[in-house]
Amino acid sequence: MVKVTFRFEDKGKAGPGESVGLLVSGHVEAMWTPSVMTKDGDTWNLEMDLPVDVELEYKHVILTKDNTSLSWEGEPKSFKMAKTVASHETKDCWEEQKTHDDKKEKEKEKEKEPTSPKAEKPPSKVAEKVKNVVHTGHLTKCGARVKNWKRRFFIMNDVELAYYVDPNKINSCKGRIPINTIRCVRMGLLKGKKVGQRGFMVVTPKRTYSMFADDEAQTNLWMDKFREIKIQVENAWMSNAGGAAATSPAPASPPLSPATATATATLASPLSAVPHVDISEVDKAFNANPIAFLTTHDDHSLSSRPMYMRRNDTLGYHMLTHKKTKKVAHINSNPNVVLLWGKTDIASTQYVETAATIRVADDEQTRTQAWRSEYSTWYSGPNDPQLTVLLVTINHVKMTAVKVANMDAVDAAVAESNVAQMVTHVGQHLSCRPMMILKHPELGYHFITRVGTNKLQHIAANPNGNLLLGKVGVGARKYVDAQVQYSATTDAAVAKQIWKDDFKMFGYTGVDDPKLVVVLIQFLLVRPTIITPTVDMEVVDEVYAQSEFVTLTTHSAEGRLSSRPMWLRKHAELGYHVCTHAQSRKVQQVQADPKVTLLVGKTDTSAKKFVKVTAVAKIAEDVATKQKLWQDDYKQVYSYSEALWLLTCSAQFGFAGAEDPAFTVLLFSVTKTDVTVMPHMDTSTTQSAAPRIANMDDVDKAFGMNEVVALATTASDAPRIRCRPMWLRKDPKLGYHFLTRRDSRKVADIDAFPNCVITLGQIDTSCRFFVELKAKIVKDTSPVTCGAVWRDDYKRFGFSGADDPAFTPLLVEPVAVATSEKANTQEPHDADKQSQ
Repeated sequence: MVKVTFRFEDKGKAGPGESVGLLVSGHVEAMWTPSVMTKDGDTWNLEMDLPVDVELEYKHVILTKDNTSLSWEGEPKSFKMAKTVASHETKDCWEEQKTHDDKKEKEKEKEKEPTSPKAEKPPSKVAEKVKNVVHTGHLTKCGARVKNWKRRFFIMNDVELAYYVDPNKINSCKGRIPINTIRCVRMGLLKGKKVGQRGFMVVTPKRTYSMFADDEAQTNLWMDKFREIKIQVENAWMSNAGGAAATSPAPASPPLSPATATATATLASPLSAVPHVDISEVDKAFNANPIAFLTTHDDHSLSSRPMYMRRNDTLGYHMLTHKKTKKVAHINSNPNVVLLWGKTDIASTQYVETAATIRVADDEQTRTQAWRSEYSTWYSGPNDPQLTVLLVTINHVKMTAVKVANMDAVDAAVAESNVAQMVTHVGQHLSCRPMMILKHPELGYHFITRVGTNKLQHIAANPNGNLLLGKVGVGARKYVDAQVQYSATTDAAVAKQIWKDDFKMFGYTGVDDPKLVVVLIQFLLVRPTIITPTVDMEVVDEVYAQSEFVTLTTHSAEGRLSSRPMWLRKHAELGYHVCTHAQSRKVQQVQADPKVTLLVGKTDTSAKKFVKVTAVAKIAEDVATKQKLWQDDYKQVYSYSEALWLLTCSAQFGFAGAEDPAFTVLLFSVTKTDVTVMPHMDTSTTQSAAPRIANMDDVDKAFGMNEVVALATTASDAPRIRCRPMWLRKDPKLGYHFLTRRDSRKVADIDAFPNCVITLGQIDTSCRFFVELKAKIVKDTSPVTCGAVWRDDYKRFGFSGADDPAFTPLLVEPVAVATSEKANTQEPHDADKQSQ
């Protein structure tokens, strides 16, 4: 590494509040994150440790006041440090850089030959039909499967990057890359058949696109366009996420421009505070997070709930809610409330507490001024009689700093396991990976990683993340969820402080290894969590005493279920387990999916009670555990007779001993227990009538409480369960049914596995009664059925009518009903939380 000092004179180019930044990039990995320089008189200075024998490029840029937009002008300068150089110093000024840039522009003009077919920009009829075009041109792209290189015509706008075979045919599009999915654009030398060709790689979560332009000038131009559009999208997303946009952004709508977002973010709120009350901190907190906690109170109780705040220049801060909610009743009784707002600077761990007065306004003029089109999901329009506007007047503002608590829980979790789950996110994309967490007396907790990893790119874009500390495997009873801020550094002094010789096992050569990066962790919020067991082991022991033979159900790799009777044993220390052969199918299935189900208890006609146990199976591989669980009975081989549950000894010496490699033990960690009490059955008489589903009255009762149910189906593409809320409807002739689209995922799941579980009732914290309905779903798209279940209300879901080909009724055929009812030990909670 060589210490390089950069000096730059801006010649008054940087205006008030602006600063000068430095961009340094390598020929392999582009790091287009600016480093802010420090000003000494008329000169901006910055020292960096850079690698030797690597061709580097650098450029000085002007940073705006908020450090989010950059002034990208001119071309970068390149240099290469030799090993014999101990230090290096560069001196530049704005006039020299501008002269250098002018020369580059003249060279570009000379290189553009009209006779060159590659430099010529053909007209595009497709580009004329695309809105908000940022840049167009030909690029040579590498294929996804077949690694051949083909020339394509690319069109970039503020939403996507699309490429076409023919620039004049709209139907020749071969692919589209959404701009908001691009994590980074790396510039460097391409691999494969085009080795040595200088190009760039567009990195997305699903694929990395390799491409190059016709010449270096076009390559640099495309890189500049990528930077501009990426900054524009990120700024618009930050403004929208902070609530500064005029409307909530829809996923398919184009992002706001930076100018629009900034203008909206600085919107004043003159009507939201009494005179002489400064609400600037409230505005900052609102821009960072539009969700505020509203606390109301009457003569007897306090109630707090999250509310989505809105703001405009007519009404100031306000909220929309339903007229018949608990909060409205509280405000009518006592208009004095407390609002808790988030803070813009999350690293300062501060929040804003405001005392305010709320006025309930339901007049037509106020509703019209507050109305937005997105509210049509909940209300019919501004004239909806149930729509109420809550106008906020802030009386007092208090800033509160929060100290990071529960750091002793972090120390205890790291002492238990030094492997933490590191979570980073950029936009809507989350990434989680296990990392070895280390602690230094002065620097605190930190990670080590390599230059160029995805986690560093995520940290550069968004330093805020989460850490999950403690044991997170089977048997874990507590863990720590921490909200943190990451800071990556390549400082040699920091690397020297944290260096350990153990790092060489990861491929690092030493403290001066240029690939070593230290990620420092600043804890912002620590949440220790204790997992309370939700199992009743006493009832398991009770039914196990009646019969030691259970039914073990495992999941195959194809998503099918496999059940077999097993001899369940219990150890005083290791708990319930079964012994089996190492090459058996159940062992292979447990290795693929450790989640299993055990049916414990007598299952014949004399059975009074049995327990369904959901557990996680673990294969005991160490000899010490096998020796603890070994019994001489395991030397016998058992086979099943025709009568189920009847075992007969057919041979001796099935296993040689605990050291036998074929001897395998499955240990069970119970996660859930369901007890079923068998009803009394009178077998003296024979009923000739058809079987009838019991407890259907409970289904009707739960349906009357809430028409929104939870539908659980088996996924068709993977061995897992999918659960989603659905609107259940009932027809006098067809019975219960759902309505959905033919191309939805649930239809594909039901076609593959029609059996499902439907949970009905008031499924929230106020739940006192709910029903679990096991049923079979039948898809019926016949014209008679579609016409029978059709309602005009379904037009708001996009259906044109009963003859719409996408309109698909799903009929419910009940199989079994299980009812659960909780004791009413406290008053029900306020149901108006559903409005949030």
